[in-house]
Amino acid sequence: LAKFGRPLIFTALGMMVFASIDRIMLKRLYSMEAVGLYGIGYQISQAADLLFLDPFRQTWPTVCYNIGRQSDAKAAFARYALRIWCGGLLLAAGVHLSAPYALQLLTSPKFLPAANVAGLLTLGGVLFTLNDVLKVGMNITGRTNLLPIRVVASALVNIILNLLLIPRYGMIGAALGTAGAFVFFNVFTIWVCRSFYPIPLDYRRLGAAALFAGVATAASFLIPPGLVVGLAGRAVLFSLLAFALSRVASVSIKSLVGAVWGKLRSRLRPKLRAGA
Repeated sequence: LAKFGRPLIFTALGMMVFASIDRIMLKRLYSMEAVGLYGIGYQISQAADLLFLDPFRQTWPTVCYNIGRQSDAKAAFARYALRIWCGGLLLAAGVHLSAPYALQLLTSPKFLPAANVAGLLTLGGVLFTLNDVLKVGMNITGRTNLLPIRVVASALVNIILNLLLIPRYGMIGAALGTAGAFVFFNVFTIWVCRSFYPIPLDYRRLGAAALFAGVATAASFLIPPGLVVGLAGRAVLFSLLAFALSRVASVSIKSLVGAVWGKLRSRLRPKLRAGA
């Protein structure tokens, strides 16, 4: 038990350090003002994470072992990975598209630049959540000693990317560096697990989902500013992306909306009852 659990402690500690690297380096390499704006963008991403990603991470450790006993476990994990990726990209895009209007509603104009990093930081949370599926082989086979190794390697990548990007791009560079480190985090996990628990991921569909999300993000910068036109354009763009990603993940829009509503209701019901 100690052999299995000890690496999990070091992994959790390592992730705490990993999650702080961007803000520490942003303060050292850029400015405190950027750290403050970055923190606001981070809070927006954390709200989305709490509502949509955290419920999955909380239940997955139990669910994955039940799936692991099935004869088609690896194929099932591949389907979970694809759907988490598609749903997560839609979430990150939604945050990116809505963050400017949320900040206009809740804060003053001087905080609006924080919207530029909210989507990227949400993407980091999506990649972190996706890793829970990709690393499942390490848990099922008892190779938890590999978990802290990938955290250390990814933290080093995070430091290097932040050193390269922050001086030139500021807080956007910090968000890009963190997202890039999480990409490495997942690629490294897939590479390590390939020899003892390879998951048959559909890289074509995973890549198509990323392409659709990237095109939608780029297109968002072409939408004219303004409350009515801007909101309408972003709503249409989000709807088109939701349709495209649902096709990639082989999930109907109805079931996707139902799943999202279920997550929201389960999260908000206890708070509403407490308020009553």
